[in-house]
Amino acid sequence: MRALCSTLLLCLLAGNLSPPNARARVRAQRLSSLARTCNAGARGSITLFKAAYEGEAETLQRLLDKDKYDVDFRSEYGQTPLYTATLNNHPECMRKLIRAGAKLNLVDDDGWTALMAAAAFGESKLIRILLEAGANPTRRATGGPHKGLNAKDLAKNLSGKPTMQKRCIELLEGATGCSMLASGSQR
Repeated sequence: MRALCSTLLLCLLAGNLSPPNARARVRAQRLSSLARTCNAGARGSITLFKAAYEGEAETLQRLLDKDKYDVDFRSEYGQTPLYTATLNNHPECMRKLIRAGAKLNLVDDDGWTALMAAAAFGESKLIRILLEAGANPTRRATGGPHKGLNAKDLAKNLSGKPTMQKRCIELLEGATGCSMLASGSQR
């Protein structure tokens, strides 16, 4: 059921619940039916995920205030709301999810954490948020084409962006071995 709800989430995020061709319409009808059958917690978690994806900080906060949704809900590809907010450059949503207890070091299906995503795109502001909250900068990707790389390695791969690359690497090197790492390694 959870995987089916994740599939529904992806269609919702793509705005693809009423596609033009007949085959896709039938699938959309099935997904709409599934949405009605998912329990309220799963539907709410999908809504929470969608708010993080779209950067809707106020909606996200209203959902978090209800305290009945899974802040670490995973999409079909293992992404959490925190990972998605990071990937889509929504720092306010990230902060709200972290304050609500989102686990910082969860990995997606390719073994990436939110910190790895921020580093891969050279987002020093997002790296700082995650490191200050206790994200582990030494954790290595466990799968996919970047298996074995950590956030610093991914930042080193930024091409054509030397200033962003330098800033990100400095942050990640400064975090390795400091109190940020010790305080959040379990989160």
